[in-house]
Amino acid sequence: MTPTWIFCIFLAFSVQVKAASQGRICVTDYWHTISCSLKLPITSARNISYWLEAHSIIGNQDYSCQLQRVHEDHICNFTVDVGFRSFDKYTMTLHYLENGTGNSSLLDASFKPAKNIKTKTPFNLTLQYANGTYHFFWKSGYEKHTFRTALPIIYEFKYYKDGDPTSEVIVHPEKEMIQTEEMKLDPDTMYAVMVKSKVDDRQVYGGTWSDWSSTVKWKTAYRGEYCGSYCSIFTHISNISLNVKSKLIHPCFLLFFKSLIFVQDEPREVSKIAIGMFAMVGLLILFVSIPAAR
Repeated sequence: MTPTWIFCIFLAFSVQVKAASQGRICVTDYWHTISCSLKLPITSARNISYWLEAHSIIGNQDYSCQLQRVHEDHICNFTVDVGFRSFDKYTMTLHYLENGTGNSSLLDASFKPAKNIKTKTPFNLTLQYANGTYHFFWKSGYEKHTFRTALPIIYEFKYYKDGDPTSEVIVHPEKEMIQTEEMKLDPDTMYAVMVKSKVDDRQVYGGTWSDWSSTVKWKTAYRGEYCGSYCSIFTHISNISLNVKSKLIHPCFLLFFKSLIFVQDEPREVSKIAIGMFAMVGLLILFVSIPAAR
C-alpha cells in the first residue's frame, strides 16, 4: 500500500471522526447500560466496520460494542457488569476498520454516567376510578434500584382529548401517582394519558427526559349516568320536596274544600278562606322549590 493511499485513508477517517464526535450522543439508564448514537458519513466501502470502546477509569475495565446502522445513525449498547456510581468516569473511543486497516480516535476523555442519565420509560400506567375521581398509577423502573432513594426522579404527566393535542394538560407529580376530579373533564369524551420521567438536574445528577410511556385511553361517563356524590344529593333533595308536597299541599286543598262546605252560605268568609289558602299553598311551593333549585 502506497504512502499516498495510507494518507487518504487516515484523512477520510479523521473527517468521519470529527463528524461522529459532533453528532455523538451517549446516555445511560443508570442501571447497567450505556447507549450511544453516532452520525457517521455514508461510505461506499464494503469491508468497513465501526465499534466503540468504553474504558472505566476507576474500575479499570473495558467494554466494547459493534456499531450498527439504523436509518441515518450508528448505534450500540454497552452492558456494564456493576451498577453506576456518581463518581464513575469512562473514556469513549471510536474504532474503525476498513480492508484490514484500522485506526481509532478518542471521542470523550471523561464521560460521566451520572450526568448523562436518560431514565427508563415509565410503564404499567393504570387507571382506577372511585367516588368521582380518576386515580393514575405507574412504575418508574427504579423500584429496586440500589440508589432509588437518592435518585431525584421527576415526572411529566399529560392528558388530552383524544385526537386534539391542543387540549393537553401537563402536570408534574413528584410520585408515581396522580389524581384528577371527574368534574374537571368533559362528559362522554375520549381522553388519552401518558407519562415520562427524568432525573432532576442538581449538583450530582443530570440528563434528559425518558421516552413517553404507552398511551392509556378512557371515555368519561355521561353526567346523567353518573356524577358522583352530587347526583345523590340532588336526588335526596327531590325526594324530600315530593314528600313535603304530598304531606302538606294535598291536605291544604282538602281543608280548603271542607271549609267551603261549612261556610257556603257566607260568601265573604269563603273569599277570605280561599285567599288565605292559596297564599299558604304559594308559600309552601316556594319553600320546597328553593332547595331543589340549589
